[in-house]
Amino acid sequence: TTRDAIATEHETIASMIAAQDSVLPFMEFADINKGLDDTFLNDGQQNAVRALLSGRDRIMGVQGYAGVGKTTLLSAARTLAETKGYALMGLAPSASAAKTLQNEAGITSQTLQKFLSKYDGYAHGRGTREGKVSVRGEFQNKMIVLDESSLASTSQIRDLFRIVEVIRRARLVLVGDEKQLNAVDAGKPFAQLQVHGMKTLKVDEIVRQKTPELKIAVHAAIAGNISAAFANIGNNIIESVPDRQFKN
Repeated sequence: TTRDAIATEHETIASMIAAQDSVLPFMEFADINKGLDDTFLNDGQQNAVRALLSGRDRIMGVQGYAGVGKTTLLSAARTLAETKGYALMGLAPSASAAKTLQNEAGITSQTLQKFLSKYDGYAHGRGTREGKVSVRGEFQNKMIVLDESSLASTSQIRDLFRIVEVIRRARLVLVGDEKQLNAVDAGKPFAQLQVHGMKTLKVDEIVRQKTPELKIAVHAAIAGNISAAFANIGNNIIESVPDRQFKN
């Protein structure tokens, strides 16, 4: 590694720690629970919504495997937050992920790169006093959600944290799965921040697969036991044999 890379990692961890217990809750537990009565969320999803809307940390995380309904719980959090005059905005490292977040959770979204480019000055010590006042007003009562956070590099998370520190009034939620694809650029900040104390809600009940056999197969795949995963898929395996052989 390099000294610069290590310094960047130290900065992101320090920023996360400094953001702990630094904001007021969006909602009280009683109001959240009342709003959750009409939902079909499981216990893990409901606990995540409660923590996001009642939390006092400016930076938080949601860790969940593929298929646990992270987008669904974010949709519920958005709906409840809007009843109190708050709003969620979404970011994602890819255009397709941003589109999915917007279409399925109802959260207006854009790519992480577009957001970082727009507010790059604040990430690198530039920006006028008037500009900072204006941007703080723009993000007042907002929660920024970064989906597919495992795809964000350390330098991107550092810049995002710097921007959030400048605008102050916004909260930031990192959502993803540390076991899924990592960033193209250096670093694994989503996993690293969890190790170093970022308040993170764990959501682990698979809801995408409906049958017991497929759920067992998914958990086996997550654990890296591929043979057990295939054994539980059983008759759902279809082997395709090519019609002809291709030669170089």
